[in-house]
Amino acid sequence: MRSIKSCTDAALLAALNEEVQQKHHRMHPGIFKPYDREGIEAEISRYLSQDGAMAFIAWDDQLPAGYLIALERHTRESAYKYASDSLYIDQISVLSSHRGQGIAKALLAYVLDICREKRIGRIELDHWSANEEARRFFSKAGFTYCKETMFLDLWHRI
Repeated sequence: MRSIKSCTDAALLAALNEEVQQKHHRMHPGIFKPYDREGIEAEISRYLSQDGAMAFIAWDDQLPAGYLIALERHTRESAYKYASDSLYIDQISVLSSHRGQGIAKALLAYVLDICREKRIGRIELDHWSANEEARRFFSKAGFTYCKETMFLDLWHRI
């Protein structure tokens, strides 16, 4: 039986983060550190202490299968932009042992319902360009690109 539950257990979320942190470290070792459970737990704890922060775990029977961490964002109106409310998905990951079972879709559907309840009109996220799996998943889920970030690595250019 699959279920999704709210979570404030930074230690459990940190344990679930290991696979994705290691993947990011392999993709960009000059940016991402190797997995450090205690350090990640502290970062997640700090993140969840922010107003509007939330985390959810997808359970497959009694086993955690994936998680999502998000933050409500409220942008004030300015001369450039209208005021807006959005939900920023900071992290979403499904353990490799549970991939292909609709876990990520279920997590996304869960936060879509939250956005509807709170009348939040937009969900935002980002992913690394080399993460083709994320690109395909989010595109299939209806996300579109509105901005791309580029960088110039000066330390490896010389």
